[in-house]
Amino acid sequence: MSISSDMIQTFKEELCEISPKFLKAELSEFSVLLPHRSAMFRWALISLCFIVLYDVSSGQDRVEQSKEEMTASEGAQVIVGCKYITTDTAPYLFWYQQLPNRSPKFILNKLTFGEGTTEPDFKKRFSATLNSTSKTVPLMIKNVHVSDSAVYYCALRPTVTGNTTTLYKNLTHEKA
Repeated sequence: MSISSDMIQTFKEELCEISPKFLKAELSEFSVLLPHRSAMFRWALISLCFIVLYDVSSGQDRVEQSKEEMTASEGAQVIVGCKYITTDTAPYLFWYQQLPNRSPKFILNKLTFGEGTTEPDFKKRFSATLNSTSKTVPLMIKNVHVSDSAVYYCALRPTVTGNTTTLYKNLTHEKA
């Protein structure tokens, strides 16, 4: 299946509706395929797949993931790579998990200055380290489970610059 720039833009708009705090997000997709469920495979070999999405209309700001597929046994540690390219000196990087037939769910974010946040459901086994020298923010999943089978998104939000005036007037309610 070919991925068009319209499909990428539609997905980005949907992500922004889920997380309105994003003003701009560049996405890269990491998929985890469910293993075969026969008795022979109960030890759960987990297959991880990447598909890189590029926004042809974007400038220099983007994220990249190079591997297309990884496999790991249940209980292993998996590192999902994400390289970012931006002119921003203090970017915000985010990781999301999308389970089958679900909306993307926030895992964590990393900031150049400060710790960032990790959702409680992910704190024990999911972590990331932002390296501003190599411009990477790999996601580490410890003790990987079959239930980790999902699509993982790395997202970049550059700092907003330019006109910071309010574009709309706040609505007020007057009592009659």
